[in-house]
Amino acid sequence: MTLRFRRSIRLGKFFRLNVGKTGPSLSAGVRGLHAGIGRRGPYMSAGLPGSGLSAQVHAGRGRKQAPAASGLLGLFVMVLVAGTVLLIALARLFR
Repeated sequence: MTLRFRRSIRLGKFFRLNVGKTGPSLSAGVRGLHAGIGRRGPYMSAGLPGSGLSAQVHAGRGRKQAPAASGLLGLFVMVLVAGTVLLIALARLFR
C-alpha cells in the first residue's frame, strides 16, 4: 500500500503551488489541463474532469521508456487534451 500526501495552494486564477511528501511543484493551467515543474522536471497533465481519467507526462530527466509504450502514452495524452479542449469550448458556447 502506498501512502500519498498532497496539498495545493492557489496562487491566482491559473497558478497553483503543490506540496507533497517528495517536495514542492508549481503548475499552471485550467481544469483538466496543467503544465508545471517539479522535482522530476517539467511535466504536463491532462484529464477529463469528474471522470477519474488522467495522464501525466514528464519531460527531461527520468527513466527511458520503450518506444511503443511512450507512443501509446503520447497518443492517449493527445486524445485527452483534444477532448478536454473540445468540452471546454462546448461548455463556453452553450453558456
